[in-house]
Amino acid sequence: SWATGLISRSAIATYPISGRYGLRGDGMNPTWLIRMAQWVRNPPSPQRVKLVFGVIALCLLIFGYEWMFGWPEALVPQKLSP
Repeated sequence: SWATGLISRSAIATYPISGRYGLRGDGMNPTWLIRMAQWVRNPPSPQRVKLVFGVIALCLLIFGYEWMFGWPEALVPQKLSP
């Protein structure tokens, strides 16, 4: 029928979620295993961890400020008339 043809050509049929995220029991990508092993052998320094959390906190502060007070009117792009 037309519905089965539509489903067979859809993105869901082409890229199932279980295939994208390894939910079928295929295991993990070997690249990620190597990366995790390197992190265990050489963990990041405390300064690097503080830097990453500081950048994340700064991004959350900027997002929160914009969410509460909105975007400044002076920074809104204006349309140029020809």
